[in-house]
Amino acid sequence: MKRYESYKDSGIEGIGEIPTHWETKNLQALAKNEKYSFTGGPFGSDLKFDDYTVSGVRIIQLQNIGDGTFNDDYKIYTSNEKADSLSSCNIFPGEIIIAKMADPVARACIIPNTESRFVMASDGIRLVVNNNVSNSQFATYSINSNYFRSQAELNSSGSTRLRIGLNTLKKLKFVLPPLGEQMIISSFLEKRTAELDKLIADKQKLIELLNEERTAMINQAVTKGLNPNLPMKDTGIEWLGKIPEHWQLSKIKFVCKIIGRIGFRGYTVQDLVKEGEGAISLSPSNIKNHILDISNNCTYLSWMKYEESPEIKIYEKDILVVKTGSTIGKIAIVPKEHPKMTLNPQLIVLKEIKMIPKFLYHIMTSKYFQSYFKIYTAGGSTPAISQEKINNFEIIFPDLVEQEKIVKEVDISITKFHKITEKLNQEIDFLREYKIALISEVVTGKVDVRDEVIGGCHAELVTASALQ
Repeated sequence: MKRYESYKDSGIEGIGEIPTHWETKNLQALAKNEKYSFTGGPFGSDLKFDDYTVSGVRIIQLQNIGDGTFNDDYKIYTSNEKADSLSSCNIFPGEIIIAKMADPVARACIIPNTESRFVMASDGIRLVVNNNVSNSQFATYSINSNYFRSQAELNSSGSTRLRIGLNTLKKLKFVLPPLGEQMIISSFLEKRTAELDKLIADKQKLIELLNEERTAMINQAVTKGLNPNLPMKDTGIEWLGKIPEHWQLSKIKFVCKIIGRIGFRGYTVQDLVKEGEGAISLSPSNIKNHILDISNNCTYLSWMKYEESPEIKIYEKDILVVKTGSTIGKIAIVPKEHPKMTLNPQLIVLKEIKMIPKFLYHIMTSKYFQSYFKIYTAGGSTPAISQEKINNFEIIFPDLVEQEKIVKEVDISITKFHKITEKLNQEIDFLREYKIALISEVVTGKVDVRDEVIGGCHAELVTASALQ
């Protein structure tokens, strides 16, 4: 793609030059000249949990605001009467909503036409674009571009999670080509980004299928063994069926010891310290896809509180289980290299394991064992399952020699799956980075796409090979 014929200084740090005929304005200049065309959501006290209903006017929450896309998964409502009382915070299809809070801060998307109207939660900002100045699609691409986001981040506050105020957002600089050119740019980006999104979605679907295949492989190996010709026996467990005839059927309490944080040895925020001043107190957020992850989201407990509960100090080959919260049943086995760690009250740890720990780990991550958590978890506002129930979960296993063979074969297969999914994830990251770079280059005038869209006909599609 070619560059424009002439450029001038934009006056915006991080952009440099823009085409000579483009303008630089504050974001406020894009808003329609009417009341509430650029406004924030209600105060938290004006829209509380008690105002939520099962139907009515949908509330747009922070998690609905994607980076250029509306996330439709989270649905809560309020009554028509409540929405009417918050008329200044109503928002309608085709308008832009901007997130006050990370991550990332000031991300934006266009409201879909799935409802006739919505109401914003407190962390949303409504922007109704003046169609004589800009169009919503171009504005959304630009708000989500690198140059605008950099400004938003620099002007945000908050040490743990960035937040930007409405008045600050209004003053951020915005690069604006003529209206007709904006429409050409929007048309070009809509087509190109859709192609990239399709490539990303295809790769994500492939990863899902690989994960399903991986789960099925593990389930087969740890419940039926490696030899399909072995004589079988019925377990009496409906969702498990038959197992090899020579395998044993027992309960968790007979193969290991379950330990949790004792109530009177709990801790408060006063016991929490900075990194380097105590041990990691593991929480459900430290287990992802049944793997221990302490790369971030770690909480640190003072050394005194750590030493107070030696029975839950974490060591190699211990198995961690989430027993409280929305992610009950997540499992992780502790690797050889790790810092000093303990548990928060949402986890339990399996110690003194009388079988190959890795085999027990694979059993507990299998489909059959995970079914126990779905069946026996108590409901309520905070789902939970007792240690006593977990102790009585039935477990199957062969002798130690066969366990070792199964673990070896499963680990070999998992390594193969991991290499494939890692490569796919790298490709997805590349496509996302390319998409961000493409948008930023186009909306700042670094490339001229006017000849790429002629008479409504788009330029050649972006192909996978062109991105490699």
